[in-house]
Amino acid sequence: MLFPCRSAAVVARVLSAAAALIGAVLTLLPVPSIADDFRLVGAAALQQEYIDNLFMTPEDRKDSFITTISGGFEATERTERLDADLTLKLDQIFYTDESRIGDSLNQLYRGGARYRVTELLTLGGSAKYEQNNRPDQDIDRTGQIVEPVTRHRQEYGVSGNYSLTETLSTALSYTFLQDDFDDRTDTRNRSHDLSLVLERNLGAYLPELNASLIFGYGNYQTRALTDTEVEQYVAMAGVSWSHTELWKLFANLGANYSVSEFDTFEGTSLVSTSEHSWGFTGKAGISYRDLYTSGTLAFSQGVVPASGRTGATRRTGLTLDLSHRFTEELTGFLSSGFFLNRADRGEFSAFETDETTYNLGLGVRYNVTRDFSLEARYGYIRIDYGVSGDTAERNGVMASLVYRYPFLEK
Repeated sequence: MLFPCRSAAVVARVLSAAAALIGAVLTLLPVPSIADDFRLVGAAALQQEYIDNLFMTPEDRKDSFITTISGGFEATERTERLDADLTLKLDQIFYTDESRIGDSLNQLYRGGARYRVTELLTLGGSAKYEQNNRPDQDIDRTGQIVEPVTRHRQEYGVSGNYSLTETLSTALSYTFLQDDFDDRTDTRNRSHDLSLVLERNLGAYLPELNASLIFGYGNYQTRALTDTEVEQYVAMAGVSWSHTELWKLFANLGANYSVSEFDTFEGTSLVSTSEHSWGFTGKAGISYRDLYTSGTLAFSQGVVPASGRTGATRRTGLTLDLSHRFTEELTGFLSSGFFLNRADRGEFSAFETDETTYNLGLGVRYNVTRDFSLEARYGYIRIDYGVSGDTAERNGVMASLVYRYPFLEK
């Protein structure tokens, strides 16, 4: 076991890694710039929800009131060379009408730093541990429900950016992610992602225009009743452009090649199978931001690991996020998403995946004071399960009180 994943040991490891990372880069700073911009902000929140289909099941719907009491803090440090942050958050969750999950203490610990070593070189690193048992914890990002058991997630990353010339730069990054589940089979998902980006400034032809070449490698492993491993190689070309300070556009398009190895049962025998496939991959989006309104429309497609599932999935996503500040105190939100998660039987594993997800969210936030706010939201989710032909729908409402207190600001 590469990373023994139990709460106390992992939390200590993540906090130690984050503190060591931030401490190491702080020692490189000139003394006068250490406290250029330091903030330590604490937060507490009380949230009440009602969900009419907690597990997103087509039949035998389970509804529940959910009370969440949250507390935590965020520390940030900004200097001419350093950007660093450390976050701790605890959520005590009570389910009033559902004993299948049970009350839980969800936890989040996260730290990261980016340090400009020279005018040409910037290095970064991050560490994260999250413990969560909510079935809907990923649905806004992936369109998929997670099994209603506690998931222990570890994520570590390192990156480097180097300017080769005034108009040409390169970036290299690596991310490790591991999910462990407290289920009967001790399911584990583990992924390695490596990417290399070459970016060229084309401002001589059009202001704020950049072009890029992106090369990536991913390795996704699942340990459950049967073992699965998916490797993929990615190549994309992209452009990004900022039109004034209001509009930003980007598009990265290319292809991926994947090789899958997985175990299947033939009778009582376990047989290893290997498959390979080509596919389209890419990301594109447009965003707008002014003093009152902000919005982002984004599209993505590619082979990605499916947390809590066997193998990977070919995911297509289209998301829209909008916000508008009506007054100094009142802000409104709208978010929506459309996801296709598909994989043929024998493509990435011995199982077939065919899920289409739609979600819509509306909300408002009212800032009573600078530190105290009220928020209310409504959400609708629908999942069409193509393999079984079933459909599941869910409605949810939420109200919360949030208090933030700046302990220290410099």
